[in-house]
Amino acid sequence: MDVRTEKAGAAHRHASNSGRWRFGALLVLGLATCGTAAHAKDLCLTYSGGGTIVAKRFKAPKANRCVAVQGFERRANGTVVTGTACTSSNGSTLQLSYSGHDWAGGSSYFETATCHIGLPITVPQAATCTGTFISTPGGSGRFNQATAVEPCDASVPD
Repeated sequence: MDVRTEKAGAAHRHASNSGRWRFGALLVLGLATCGTAAHAKDLCLTYSGGGTIVAKRFKAPKANRCVAVQGFERRANGTVVTGTACTSSNGSTLQLSYSGHDWAGGSSYFETATCHIGLPITVPQAATCTGTFISTPGGSGRFNQATAVEPCDASVPD
């Protein structure tokens, strides 16, 4: 083997190893970035008058898009809530609507509400939620409450 062939082979091996290292580093960096970006935390909406609604694994949709919301009210019986969240076309506001029915105890309680939340969500983000409730016995009514909105980690009650 002459000197030129030996030097060319060494340069090729060095370039291949260097390329593999760069590819591996980019792959690790990409996986780390995707892993954190894709992780959706729970979102807690805590009413000033009491009660917290938890949207499980919530991630705000992109501008002009909507997503389904599933969650519960944070208390002993964990009333299940379902709803929809939509981000405005300019991406500045999230509108989250939900409904839930409390089945436990000697009475029945139904609540539905819509919350207007500024984006991006800071910790905690002030918002306003307006809704309607029906309670038997007890009647019905409308509410408009200040709400603290923030990422959280909440377990579904037993």
